[in-house]
Amino acid sequence: MFDHHNLNANTISDGWASYFGQKQNYAEYPVFSCTAGAQLASRYGVLSNYENLHSTASDSTLAIKTSRTVGIYDYSGSGDNVGGYLSFDIDLDGTDQVDVILNVGLSFKSMDQACNHLKEAQEKSFEEVEGENARLWSLAMDAIEVRNPIMRGSETTILYSSLYRIFFMPANRTGEHPTWPDGTESLTYFDDYYTIWDTFRTTNPLLTLIDPELQSALIQSLINTAKYARGYFGDSQVGNHFGVTQGGNNGEILIAEAFLKKLPGINYTEAYEYVNRSVYTQTPLHYVFEGRGDVKDYLTNGYVGKKDAAEFAEDKDTMFSGNGDGFKSISVSRTLEYAYADFSISFLAKGLGYNRDAAAARKRSGNWKNLWDNETLDHGFQGFLQPRARAREAGKLGEWKRMSVTFGSPMENFHQYKEFYEDSSWSYSFFAPQNVASLIEYMGGVGTFLRRLDAFFELGHYNPGNEPSFLVPTLYHYAGRPDLSVRRVDFIVNHNYTAQPDGIPGNDDAGAMASWYICASIGLFPVAGQDIYLLLAPRFESITMKVGSKKEDGSRNQFLIRIQNVDDGDVNGEARIIQRATLNGNDLSRAWLRHEEIVRGGELVLLMGAKDSLWGTKEVDLPPSYNETE
Repeated sequence: MFDHHNLNANTISDGWASYFGQKQNYAEYPVFSCTAGAQLASRYGVLSNYENLHSTASDSTLAIKTSRTVGIYDYSGSGDNVGGYLSFDIDLDGTDQVDVILNVGLSFKSMDQACNHLKEAQEKSFEEVEGENARLWSLAMDAIEVRNPIMRGSETTILYSSLYRIFFMPANRTGEHPTWPDGTESLTYFDDYYTIWDTFRTTNPLLTLIDPELQSALIQSLINTAKYARGYFGDSQVGNHFGVTQGGNNGEILIAEAFLKKLPGINYTEAYEYVNRSVYTQTPLHYVFEGRGDVKDYLTNGYVGKKDAAEFAEDKDTMFSGNGDGFKSISVSRTLEYAYADFSISFLAKGLGYNRDAAAARKRSGNWKNLWDNETLDHGFQGFLQPRARAREAGKLGEWKRMSVTFGSPMENFHQYKEFYEDSSWSYSFFAPQNVASLIEYMGGVGTFLRRLDAFFELGHYNPGNEPSFLVPTLYHYAGRPDLSVRRVDFIVNHNYTAQPDGIPGNDDAGAMASWYICASIGLFPVAGQDIYLLLAPRFESITMKVGSKKEDGSRNQFLIRIQNVDDGDVNGEARIIQRATLNGNDLSRAWLRHEEIVRGGELVLLMGAKDSLWGTKEVDLPPSYNETE
């Protein structure tokens, strides 16, 4: 709908309704715009499938209606092409160009609100808005200052390009959600979480370090959206409504991690109410959109079971028929992500005084073990995650429904999925960040674990362009070999990240690839859902980060990372092994830091060389692993 009103000699107000998605997600929302320029448009109109529907200022309304819709993940058709235009009569007066300045106010609530936003926009000139925009971007880029790249000359360009991209999404809608009740306009609301499954691993932990106010706002928006729109946390928010959940509900992890890292400005008690709702109750809609799925089975039997044909028929999941049975299943990867979320939730519950909930959540954090099949072998390695059928009796695990451990990897049916979302059992079998020590035992001990990590990369199972294996290159730390983590990460960066247009290995996914590179290049790699950062060899001689919450004067603490060479090795090649480290002048024997050690500010000095090193290898210095009873 294009609805014209004359507000004054220089203002046109128009509004239209646009619709996102399909009827199952009820994602209908209006968009109102109020536009003002230096002169009135002489003609305007709309386009429908390239057919012009012209109008003049004397007309009040032009209506267009789309005739085709498509379903989620159904690419068989396309919608109508629709658009609008304004025409101006311009007197060039001897010049070869004329600037046409338009101010536009937008609102999801009403035309009056859109025009109020327009008035705010008209208070500043184009040059003032441009200058303010440049100032804000400069502040964002100043969060990390690097000097002297030591691997490639393009490293600085890649880093700042990556830092720039992590701030693109989600988008701040300035308190306007089209379905929230009146009076909520002052509340925090962000749209386009696209998706938390992609960003919780490195993007959100990085924001927690360098812009905790933004990270707090993103989390409070999730809480507000659950309260006023959804009733449950969603893993994705697109077009003012739910998007697709790709695995577990990882918003739960963001909230628990924020609590662990003491982020201010979040109503954790209210957040816990919705976390608990997701954990213990089934959303009336579908887990693909919000909450968790198969809640009863997961809580009773300790895993999500693979459904058989009859169980599929009972499922009200017909909207995904165009995508096969993928979203109906992904039983193994959901089990893993639910278990890891439960681990994170245990800290939140305990901190809020819900001790019984905390103990139950910690116990569920070991549910990944229920899908560990010690009979599956591949390339000489024993034990992989495999799907099971649903349990037929409470307390009795269902029979194995074994599948190829390479399905979904670059080696077989790449990016397809059945029981593992967008990756293979080879990759997901490394996903137990809460208890890597136990995972090492399941895989046969430290030596076998190290060989299996090497095989994962060397056999071609690793996909650097997707998120499930983001943490895997750094798991050597847990086996007392941080030097091998550095070697592996260096190789991945050197062969997959450049300053060219195709300089990332996959879809950036709201800054996921960008943040992975940043964390790798500054040598602070987060273990999402925990307060742990694994130390790697930075790719710059010095890095200064502005970290933690803003002080009264607007400044932040500074954390400096410096490299010093201790032998004659080539720093660009062989001198990449950390020999010793100091934190604020004191010897640091472990290859990891806690969040608090970084955000309070200080200096980390890494003494680098080419020789083998015992730094970070002692059992007492390994990153923490947590069992199900602690």
